This record gives sequence, C-alpha cells and structure tokens, in this order.
Amino acid sequence: MSLSDIQTTPELLAYEFGVCIDDVLKHRHLKGYALLRDTLVGKLIAEVPIPAFAERLAHQEGYLFYTGDVSQEGAVNMQLELMSAHLTLSKDKPLRVHLTSYGGEVLYGYGIMSTIHQIQRMGRVVNIHVTGSCASMATVILQAANHRSAEDFCAFLVHEDSYGMENSKRSAHRDMGKFVDAEEEYGYQIYAQRSGRTKDFWKEMCIRHDTTLTAEEALEYGLIDEILPSPFAPK
Repeated sequence: MSLSDIQTTPELLAYEFGVCIDDVLKHRHLKGYALLRDTLVGKLIAEVPIPAFAERLAHQEGYLFYTGDVSQEGAVNMQLELMSAHLTLSKDKPLRVHLTSYGGEVLYGYGIMSTIHQIQRMGRVVNIHVTGSCASMATVILQAANHRSAEDFCAFLVHEDSYGMENSKRSAHRDMGKFVDAEEEYGYQIYAQRSGRTKDFWKEMCIRHDTTLTAEEALEYGLIDEILPSPFAPK
C-alpha cells in the first residue's frame, strides 16, 4: 500500500513518524535529539501527498451507485465515475457497482457497458450488485460484470425493445423496426452467452410480454451468479 492509498491526518501521521524515529534513535542519546526528531517529522510530513489527507469519496474506494433510469445524463455520469474510480484505485482492487434501475434507452446502456469492458480490458475486475429493481436495459448492463450478485429481495424484469417515433411514414417505421430488431438480437445474444441459455429461450421470455423474475429465478436462469441473503431472509 502506498501513502496515496491512506486516509489520515497530519497530526496522526506526525505521531506515528515520531514513534518510529524514537524506536531507532532515542536510545543513542544524541545531542539536541528533540529538535532533530521534530525536524525529521516535519520533513517527512512535507513529503506526504496531499490526497493522503483528503476526504475519500465512495468511488475512490471502488464503490459506485447507479440509481435511476438509463438516460443520457445518467450514462455519462456513470461512465465518468467508472473511469475516475479506475484511475484512482490501486490496480488490485475491483470496482463494485450497486445497481437499481428500471432501465431506459438501449444505446446509452451500451455506452455504460462499453466503458465497463474498456476498464476490464485494462485488467480491472468490475462487479455489479443489484440492490433493488433491475429491469429492461439494466438487466443487460448487469451482464457486463465479472461477477453478478443481488439481494434476495430484488426483482428483475425482461421484455422486448420498444420505441417511439414522431415520423408517421411507414418506411421510417420499417427502417426503425429493422434497427430495433438488430438491437434486440444483440441483447438476446448477451443474455445467452452469460446465462448459458439459448437465444430462443430469452426470446420466448421477452417477446410480446414482460417477464418478472425473483432473485431466485434470476439465479436459476443465469442472469446473476449469486444471491446475498439479507438478515431477514427465511431460514
């Protein structure tokens, strides 16, 4: 651990430095020892990086929280927090994203996934823990994690993509339909690869209706890897 990983105060650190110096030098009965000791402590404190004395924020310790819709603003904020945490944290520590979301816009969700994948390519583990509802695009984002976990009370929802268009031309709707179909196929592929189930299985789960799953069902179907039981879980 480097000094930049430590949160402390100048007073506490000065005390610890003083104790260490006493252990090495005090028994030598040096002339002017007290002044020498104080000078050494002062010089050591001056070499400590300022961040060692700064308040540590959650993302600087690898904890990130995504609560809300998958929107442009939310996605941009999460991507910035992910990369900031990655650049701040020591390399051996994983990032842990706490996720509660009813989903939202597909392409912004893929943007979050892209940032997670980029961080993983640089050797960082990124885990996602579901803390409430995980629906629609949020369930796809969840699949980007190295390890996927959830509280036992969480609920999941999967369904087919939807879209809205102001343009009433049939040709525009046909073009948009093709685009949405391609997006949807990619989502089924992600579910299939992470869950071990087939794309047809997930199509059957999603097309023409919403499917709500408990945490136990999400575990059974391969959407998550682990349930972390709460103190109130049935024994």
